[in-house]
Amino acid sequence: FPLVQPIVLADARIQTVAVDDVAEAVLAALTAGTAGRDIELVEDHAHTLEAIVGRVRAWQGFAEARAVIRLPRAVGHGVARFADLAGWLGWRSALRSTSLRVLEDHVVGNPEPWRAATGRSLKSLDETLRALPSTAQERIYARAQLAFPLLLLTLSAFWIASGVIGAWQLDAAAAVPAGSLSESAARAAVLAGAAVDIAIGLAVLVRRLVRPACWAAVLVAVSYLIGGTILTPHLWADPLGPLVKVFPAIALALAVAALAEDR
Repeated sequence: FPLVQPIVLADARIQTVAVDDVAEAVLAALTAGTAGRDIELVEDHAHTLEAIVGRVRAWQGFAEARAVIRLPRAVGHGVARFADLAGWLGWRSALRSTSLRVLEDHVVGNPEPWRAATGRSLKSLDETLRALPSTAQERIYARAQLAFPLLLLTLSAFWIASGVIGAWQLDAAAAVPAGSLSESAARAAVLAGAAVDIAIGLAVLVRRLVRPACWAAVLVAVSYLIGGTILTPHLWADPLGPLVKVFPAIALALAVAALAEDR
């Protein structure tokens, strides 16, 4: 997050574990006689959530936040409600209500059983971060994940608004190609376009449909450019640039499609 760091449950205590330590523990359960025992995989010492966020910022090479804004739990739960709704649409957010409930109870455990079974401790947070690469990819990914919800919602709102306004202002919209189409054909074209626009805007919000919806948005936008050039070429010289503004919409759809790709 640029400049400042908003955070909820800043004092929540967490003991981290490195993913390669988890893999080794699984292997040990199969080969080293630790199967059938309850062992909590945690580092020796706990950190506050605020401290962990600060260390991850530093690990990624970002400047220290000028201020940490400790938000009340109510704000976090409000955000979590939206994240829960996004979950119903297929989005895997880390900000859901379950995450907050877990943090409220702290994420801590007893490292002694693992040390007794293996004779060593698990990696600390600092050791884990030192063992992981931090390159431009991590910085770009962090920024992209912050921007992605805004890009997604903007793209959805753009297409839904385009369809709703077209249907609402049907007479005015149908009058634009009046010299090239009959009145009935123009009205039908506007209504069909409005329906397609709204469908794209809604589909963008569904995780499994987002990339096809983005490609559909690009194709429809290109078809609007071609159709506008043929039927209403004068719009290219319109002071408000209705056809020129289609290009940023295409770029936005391409950006969302790229960021929404799963590995």
